[in-house]
This record gives sequence, C-alpha cells and structure tokens, in this order.
Amino acid sequence: MKHMKQKLLALGSALALTASLAGPAMAAEADAGISVQLDGQNVAFTDVKPEAHSGRTFLPFRAVFEAMGAQVDYKADTQTILADRDGTHLEMTLGSKDVKITENGESRTVTMDVAPYAKSNRTYVPVRFAAEAFGCNVGWDQDDQTVIIADVDKLMGGATYELMDNYCAYAAKQAAQSNQAVKGDLSMKLTVSKEATGTEKDMSIPVTATLSGISSQTAGQLKMTMDLSGIMDMMTAEDTGLTPAEFAAMKAQLKQVTAEIRMDLETGMYYINCPVLAQLMGNENGDKVWFSMDFNALLASSGIDLSELVAMSKGASGSMKDVLASTLSAIPLTDKDTDYTALSAAAKVYSDMLSDQAFVKNGSTYTSTFSMKEDGADMTMKLVLTAKGEDIVGMKMDMSMKAAGTDPDPSASAAAGRSSISMDMSMTSTVDKMTMTLDMDLMDLITLTMEMNMTSSATSDKPVTTLPANAVVVPLDGVLK
Repeated sequence: MKHMKQKLLALGSALALTASLAGPAMAAEADAGISVQLDGQNVAFTDVKPEAHSGRTFLPFRAVFEAMGAQVDYKADTQTILADRDGTHLEMTLGSKDVKITENGESRTVTMDVAPYAKSNRTYVPVRFAAEAFGCNVGWDQDDQTVIIADVDKLMGGATYELMDNYCAYAAKQAAQSNQAVKGDLSMKLTVSKEATGTEKDMSIPVTATLSGISSQTAGQLKMTMDLSGIMDMMTAEDTGLTPAEFAAMKAQLKQVTAEIRMDLETGMYYINCPVLAQLMGNENGDKVWFSMDFNALLASSGIDLSELVAMSKGASGSMKDVLASTLSAIPLTDKDTDYTALSAAAKVYSDMLSDQAFVKNGSTYTSTFSMKEDGADMTMKLVLTAKGEDIVGMKMDMSMKAAGTDPDPSASAAAGRSSISMDMSMTSTVDKMTMTLDMDLMDLITLTMEMNMTSSATSDKPVTTLPANAVVVPLDGVLK
C-alpha cells in the first residue's frame, strides 16, 4: 500500500506539471551504530565509521564520495577536499563552512551550517550536504539509525523529455508575445444519494460560474461569478437556525457569489477576495478581506522549486527533467526497507508517462499510454501531443481510474452493485483554448460531473497583482489551522 501511495504521489505531481523537498540538515542523536544505505545497498566502511558531530551526521569523505562514483582528492597543503562527478566539481576546506560548487563552468559558494573536520588522519564531511551537492536525495531512518542516500540522476536514467520541453517552450514563446485576456465558464453538479443522506430523495447541488481575467507569463488576475444557491436546497431554515426570511436572503446571496484572485509567480503570493466567504467566516471587514497564500512556501514544502517552474514558463532555462528530478530529490526518505523501492517506482512513473521514450509517433501526433494496477486500483492515462512543424502546439490528456470501494455495509453495497469508485477526466489544451471534463462516482452514493471551457486572446492590458489600499490581509494558513 505504501508503494501505491508513493506512485500516486508521483502521478499527482506529474499531472500537475502537465496541466500547468530539499529537506533540513539531517540531525543525528548519537553516533552509535550509524549505518549508510546508498541506492538500496548498505555501504561498507572498513577502518572508520560514520559519526555524529555538532548535531549532524558526518561520513568519511573518500568512502561516501567514491561510493557515489565521484573522483576524489585531498590537498594537504591547503586542507582542501576535492570531488568531481558528472560535470559537478566540489571544493571543501577543513574548518570552513563555505563550499565552492562548479557546474557547467559556473561557480557559486554555498555556506553550510557545519564544517568538515579531520580526526585520526581521516576527513569527515556532513553527509546531507555532500550527497545533495551531487543531486542525491538524503533521508534518515531514526528507528534503524540509517542514513538513506538515493542517487536521483541514476534513477532518472537515460530518459529524455524533449517533447515536453518543446511544448513548454512553445507555450512560453506564445505567452511572451503578449498578455492574454481569459474568458471561460464552468458547470458542476454534485449528487448525493438518498441512501447516503437518509432522506426521501437524492440531493443535487448544481454550481455554475463565469470567469474572466488577464494573465502574463508570471502574473494573473481572475474574476469569477458563481451560482452556489443549490447548496441551500440540501437544508431547511430550521436546519440552519435561520428564520425563513434570513434563509431566503442567504439563498439569494449565494445566487451571485463574486470572487477575485490576484497572483504573482515572481513572489509566489496568491490573494483571494470573496466577500461571502469572509462573511461566513465571521470577518467583519467583508469585501475588504483578501485571503493570502504563499504558494512558494507551499510548493517548497512539497519539494517543488517555484523558480524552476517560472523559468520553464518563461522558456528561459530549466527543463521538465530538472523539475522531475527536483521533486524526486525532495520526497522524504524515512524507512530504509521500503523508501528506495518506492522512490524508484516514482521515477518509473515519470519516465513511463512523460519521457520521449514513452511516446509513439503517428503522423503529427505523439501518444503515450500509462497503465497501473495495484492494491485494487486500476488506472490508465493517455497523453497526446500535437505537432505543427517543429513545435508541439497542443496537448490532450485522458485519464480513467477505478478502485475497490469501502462501505460500512459491504453486503448492502454488493446487492446494490456499488462496490467501486471510478473517475474519468479529459483535458485538451492549446495556446488559446482549454477544455476539461470530469466524471466521478463514489459507489453510487456520491456522483460529481464538471465541465470547464476557457479561451484566451492577446491583450495590451496588464494583470493587477497589488492589493487595494484598504485591503485587510488574512493569511489562509492561519484560517485553516
């Protein structure tokens, strides 16, 4: 089941990337019995062992670097540690927290929180920094006192992602030519069966919305008008404690709910203004309230570097492979017995779904089909890229999933024929149009259908990302705690 969850995590991040964790320094409580695992295999240390120092885990530098395939050297006159691997050159000096890293001819200096040191004619380096400098994911199994190192470059293998890079670059090139005026509509219907609610009939909640806004490569402003009045059909005035007049007034208010989103990818800040939501949450400032969310911090906690995504959106630098590798590098590793296998499975999901090797060319289209069957779940995803000349100009994604359901009364569900959960989703995207449909069925107890259509056209207008002078900012993380 844990492997399935890791695969679904990998799938979710890959889906998010197609549609749009450097962890903390590793602490060690004691140096007794510290082991090291590299790519699922234990590393043998002959004469010296890993040890804890200044609250961090240190390893003999030659043993760990050579195990990772690096060429190492030590300059005694300057007490400098040198390591080279796959175009990355690392220089550390005993007693210094500053490290010089050179990649592709460009050098930078990074400051660690601890410094390498010498002991008994051996040189020790902080394991997390040393391994992460070469693109490895580093974790700590507290129960087994084991350092877990996974070579992400090795996991990514020889897979290439030029087709996905082409599509991202084409979209970035088109977006760079002008800002885009966005328009769209959304319709959704949620149905809850009478068996689930214990009422005499099924309850349906229809939701409709219209959207309009302006987007640039790194910013956006989106306004929405939604009809949420169907929510009130699930209850009565007595259920809510409102008078009939108050109940009718609330339903009328939900008939036309307005919201506005302002976002700036350069800063990572999102702001949401929805007066009805502020009122329901008891905030007296009403339409002055802007809920804020630090998207940069949110992604960072999940191991995704927002700056890399922004670079891809601009077509300036970065690649799909870089983003996927960065995500793999940050998936937490805490169990030496299972996590490397799970991380390998996640890397395989990325390759099987998004790499050039996964696509089959037929005329002007490239198609990849990914299937996964595990733990009672059956999922298939089909991704079609459309080429025009040298460019990938469109993408279509179809996904279906079916899984065994769980019901408090299995015999009743079997009799009713509702033993599974299913979902079907389809999304088509080009430079100026995007459509999406979604159908979900939870054992015939809850069903959800949704359809969204968006179009865009060139505009000279710019999105507004700053807030009004009288805005009252309410951080969403504080609201959700």
